[in-house]
Amino acid sequence: MNGFDNFTQQVNAAAVALKGLEGPAQESADAIDQAFSKAGESLARSLGRAFPWPNWRVR
Repeated sequence: MNGFDNFTQQVNAAAVALKGLEGPAQESADAIDQAFSKAGESLARSLGRAFPWPNWRVR
């Protein structure tokens, strides 16, 4: 086995390892997206209560 064969095996092993992380990474990204979405909705509700529509004026 030469150095190139060893390198190829290492690259293939890294590719397999990264593929195994794809599912958990997507789940984490989805959870983060959902958390930011909920935070945005909460902020919108809070601002709506703090500044009801009739009080919105351009100054």
